[in-house]
Amino acid sequence: MKHTRRLLITLMAFIIIAVLSAARWSAHVGKSIWSPRVFAWRNPLRRPAKIDLQLESPLLISNPRYYSFMSIGSGVGGYLRFDITNRSNKPVHSYSYRYYSPVRIGNGSLLAEGLLPGYSRDDSISADEYAPLTLTIDFVQFEDGTTWFAKSPQSTASPRAWKREQKQRLRIFWRS
Repeated sequence: MKHTRRLLITLMAFIIIAVLSAARWSAHVGKSIWSPRVFAWRNPLRRPAKIDLQLESPLLISNPRYYSFMSIGSGVGGYLRFDITNRSNKPVHSYSYRYYSPVRIGNGSLLAEGLLPGYSRDDSISADEYAPLTLTIDFVQFEDGTTWFAKSPQSTASPRAWKREQKQRLRIFWRS
């Protein structure tokens, strides 16, 4: 009984410090992504996204983490942040990565530009749905013109399609 008051004061101080810390972090995330009035927090309740590791891939996806956000007068949502590292010894001109789940919604593919050898980039995608996501690298083009393609049949990029696209670009170039 005599320690109840101390415990209550300590608990209240902890809650106040936690709320102020979360607000400060949200302001930082809000400025870099949306606006300062967005309250964002790391969501530990969601299972982490899976990473489809391909040993021969020159890029590595790592450290997936979910965040949730809400805004006064708007709604609630989520996004997935992750790191992409160039583990090859050549500069990357562009690359494509894909995210997919067993359900029909929340799947997609993105194209990104340049990454120097040994460097990492923090990237993010919208992840409002609660379906389990998997991330994978589909295609990498290096600055010297060489390419790497994933061997997955579900890949969004293939050597045949890439060659067809290059021929089409050359035709357009020579016409102009």
